[in-house]
Amino acid sequence: VKFVIPSPGLHLAINACAAAAVATLFGVSLAQVGISLSNFSPVQMRSELLVSRSGIKIVNDAYNANPISTRAAIDLLKDIACNVVQCKWRKWSM
Repeated sequence: VKFVIPSPGLHLAINACAAAAVATLFGVSLAQVGISLSNFSPVQMRSELLVSRSGIKIVNDAYNANPISTRAAIDLLKDIACNVVQCKWRKWSM
C-alpha cells in the first residue's frame, strides 16, 4: 500500500510505520491504514510548512518545543530539498 503523509519529517514516517503495525495487529487493513494516515493533520506549529507571499519557505515547529522535537526540526531543515537552479536562499533556525 502506497500513501503520502501530508506532513514532513522522518520522525513522522517512523511513527506512521508504528501506527500501521499496531493497526494491522487489531485487524485494520493496510488499505484503510493508508487512507487514515493520508488524512493526518499535525497540530498547528508542529512541523507546519508555510510559504510567505514572497515565496519564503518557513517550517514552524515552535509549539511546546523540547530537545527531541527541536532535533527533529533541525533534521527536517537539513533534509528540505533545494532545487539547484532556483536555490538562492539560506536555511535559518531560531
